[in-house]
Amino acid sequence: MEKHESRDFIKCQMFIDTVTALEGDSDIALPCIEKRIWVRGESGEDVVNLCLEKVHASGIASIDGVFLRRVAFVMSHDGKPPFPLYTDGGIWQVSLFAFRETQNVKVHAHLKEKFKKIFEKFGIDWSKAERKDLAIPMYSSIAASLYMSNFKEGIPPACSAEEQADYWWNIYMKDHESKRFMERTHFIYTVEALENNTQQQKSIPPTQLTKRGGVWPRTTNGEIVNVDLKTQNDRKEKTSKVKHEKFFHKGSCSSRMMCFTVVLTFLVAIGSVVLHYTFSPTIETQLNHTKKDDIYHKPSLESRIWMSGETGED
Repeated sequence: MEKHESRDFIKCQMFIDTVTALEGDSDIALPCIEKRIWVRGESGEDVVNLCLEKVHASGIASIDGVFLRRVAFVMSHDGKPPFPLYTDGGIWQVSLFAFRETQNVKVHAHLKEKFKKIFEKFGIDWSKAERKDLAIPMYSSIAASLYMSNFKEGIPPACSAEEQADYWWNIYMKDHESKRFMERTHFIYTVEALENNTQQQKSIPPTQLTKRGGVWPRTTNGEIVNVDLKTQNDRKEKTSKVKHEKFFHKGSCSSRMMCFTVVLTFLVAIGSVVLHYTFSPTIETQLNHTKKDDIYHKPSLESRIWMSGETGED
């Protein structure tokens, strides 16, 4: 039988890392981080980050990891709240309404495919999950991701904390048990505290992605690609202006068409563009622009050795 990362497997295979105490001869038994994310009531920044990493790598939902990282801290301080909690939704404090929506396949037909991925990756039958299971960090992160995937509105970019606060307040907190005890500004203040303390996301670049119909765009099968677009001074060859773009790339789109689409969003001169790409973990495409003219940026040797079809003595 195939082994999954499910709670049943963890119960059967609860191996423990043993470390020796700094003082004395006694041993302290501590579960490793890979097991802690499946233990009811576990908490902490390391648990939150690993949960998000596994959910994203599973392909269950292409949800902004920065937003969900912020939500975990805003809702429960990574499972260590300095205040009473009014829901048993786990680290992400998923409301009863939101949890029910993650199982509402009649309204959200796309959930059936996501259920298959959840079972394949983690051995969990999400249709039979109970809300009390959200005390397990991985269950809570899966529920939060599934709930966010139900909305056509894309999550605002990380650089816009004000708009993310609106999204959190109007969508994530919809019919939430704790909403009457909180305010929209709580998101902004708490995010500031998180990033000042951990030094995370202190240099989040702005985005030039434009809204469509008043909402941030989103695709159901696309992946997010962060693109840094630099316009260069032709003579001095120095970066004179930097713009950043978050682009939703569908797998059927060719790499050059993708670049063409991105470049069109900027007013730049032909031949003065250099594109740098950072892919989400599920993307396996390496763009290759080797055309010998000023329009395409030739990749470095370090990149070329990983590209299909590359040749040469170097």
